Amino acid sequence: MKGLTANSFVSISLLPPIVMISIQNNSIFLDSCVIGRRLGISILSTEQKNMSDHFAGMQKTDIPITFLSNKKCHVLHNSLAWYETTIRDIIHAGDHHLILCDVKDLGRNENAEPLIYYSGYLSLGKDLA
Repeated sequence: MKGLTANSFVSISLLPPIVMISIQNNSIFLDSCVIGRRLGISILSTEQKNMSDHFAGMQKTDIPITFLSNKKCHVLHNSLAWYETTIRDIIHAGDHHLILCDVKDLGRNENAEPLIYYSGYLSLGKDLA
């Protein structure tokens, strides 16, 4: 299962719903990005720092990864939010590729807080160790 920790996720349009992720040109994940292919996007919660590290290649040991089983593409269990998408367009932009995706389904966990990375992992109002 390929995955990555993206440094950029953006809502592009509400009607129709389109989102975008930005991926470095040298990412092996780009090989999986094909127009028309389904792509699951998970917005991580503060409890998923280890998954962020894992998919960023920073964690050297395997960790258990659980996906929501009733979805049409792979999205992580216990995420803050998730999107089932289809890749609409791929745009080369400098040292990154912009992956525009049509949103087919989405959901959120109202009890979770977002995992934030800014000079280290943060939570709303506190640093995460």
